Amino acid sequence: MKDGGIIFWGFPAWQMPFGGHQQICRNRILSHLPYIHLLPAPLYKLLLRMGKEDDSCVRELLSIKSCGVSIEQFERMMRQTGSEVIDKIYWFINPHYKRKFGFTPKKLYGWVGKLKYLRNYFCTSCFYLSR
Repeated sequence: MKDGGIIFWGFPAWQMPFGGHQQICRNRILSHLPYIHLLPAPLYKLLLRMGKEDDSCVRELLSIKSCGVSIEQFERMMRQTGSEVIDKIYWFINPHYKRKFGFTPKKLYGWVGKLKYLRNYFCTSCFYLSR
């Protein structure tokens, strides 16, 4: 990146209801269950197997689970690399959901966005600008 350049980062908070991308499950119940990706890996894998998910889906979901990043982890990485956060927005309803589901985007209320760790459970997307 050139000096003075900026980077846009957009990602779902790991602990949000569908941060584990379980909506890719073929099982109708599992694909609609929020927060199941937060189970310990052996329990999560057992649940997926009980739901008759195929091996490739189970591998993919466990791979996603292994690299989940919280807001706090991301901000720590920004500090460790000397990156400056110019701006950030936490979304309660991700702008992408407008196209995907017809939902109107909504920002996470200011006071909720300031509650470290708890905000991760309500934030469906994080947008950052950094340099």
